[in-house]
Amino acid sequence: EDSAKLGSRYDPVKEARRWAESQKIVDDDLVVLVGFYPAALAAISQRPLIALENDASLLRAALYGVDLSKWLDGVSILIDDDGMKLEAAVRNLFDPFTHTRVRVILAPYLRDQQWAERIATAALNVQREFAMNLLSNAYQLPKWLITIMRNLDAYLASPDARALFNLLMNETAIIVAAGPSLDRNIGDLRKAKGRAPIIAVDTALRALESAGIVPDIAIAIDTNDANALDVEGLEETLSAILVADQIASAEVVGAFRDRHVFLRSINYVFD
Repeated sequence: EDSAKLGSRYDPVKEARRWAESQKIVDDDLVVLVGFYPAALAAISQRPLIALENDASLLRAALYGVDLSKWLDGVSILIDDDGMKLEAAVRNLFDPFTHTRVRVILAPYLRDQQWAERIATAALNVQREFAMNLLSNAYQLPKWLITIMRNLDAYLASPDARALFNLLMNETAIIVAAGPSLDRNIGDLRKAKGRAPIIAVDTALRALESAGIVPDIAIAIDTNDANALDVEGLEETLSAILVADQIASAEVVGAFRDRHVFLRSINYVFD
């Protein structure tokens, strides 16, 4: 019974290739296969590929019953009921320089149409999110490029960020951002100083210094030079190590002089 749900008994790959041709998949699609269909992994050449199933026992039978190893390279197989794992996988695998859309295709032996609709909705939501992000990134790209060039000397002179890897291994750190809750809880942060590492974003540094709290690590990722006002005159606070994105305000980076390393959070300039 299960084999009938997973493909043809006669020539499953040939059948799957005919089916894949009918789906009109193009090279710049990030393909999401809804319903596990083993032969489709051979028929669909696009990689990466996301394959979803909501029936764990069916997926287990398929994976143990047939050797699919030669087709699994670049394939992410998920058991997902509500689309949350799919959203995370698409965010991780969608490359704006390679993919133009998320292409959701339904396996021909799909049994649960309501589940398929939930998955398709989740994929559509992520695609809309990407579209808005790309518009925003396109708008900010010229500013990012200018800021990267302004930070270039500091970037070339900074230590390798890998020196920070595992620095806080097995530590419970406190992350501090600006906002109303900081004013309410800043007294508790005084008690924590020296007992737990404190990591603060640049916009929280002035409030911390006013309370006599010097963080161990400061974070800057915002291009806006107005953020330099948050570090102006904070000589003691600037003894922290700054971890900055390459697009972080050059004024903020410069305020920390040689006490900075660079990490990449999200920008497409270097791509």
